Amino acid sequence: MWNLDKESFYELLDELGAPSNEREEIWKNLGGNPRLAIMLKTYRWDLTKLENDLYRSIKVLIEPIITKFKKELREIVEDVDRVLEYEYLRNYLLERNIITPIDRPCLGYTPSVDHELGIGRHYAWQIPLYRKLVQRYLEEP
Repeated sequence: MWNLDKESFYELLDELGAPSNEREEIWKNLGGNPRLAIMLKTYRWDLTKLENDLYRSIKVLIEPIITKFKKELREIVEDVDRVLEYEYLRNYLLERNIITPIDRPCLGYTPSVDHELGIGRHYAWQIPLYRKLVQRYLEEP
């Protein structure tokens, strides 16, 4: 399973006891990822704490390539399908589960393009928060 659709994700959040007024923000950050929804519950629904913990992980994964591929990573943050132009980066990000191909039948469906959630025609960020965290790292001095 990749991610749940919005309605199913909201149902999961309700089952987990998420604050109903935070469901949309959780959706925008987790994009329907059930594992991270459960993880967020252990953080007592504090997205900032989850974001900071995931940031450390993303930073470790991106650090080895940031100097050489900063410009290309910026392009991919803007449009994840730009990864098609950079074979090394595509493989690197796929192997580390930062992005995923979305045009494979194993997903059971192909999600609609949604740039806010980081979903392109061919690739998507595993979770929208990864896109945000890579962007955050790119903006560090």
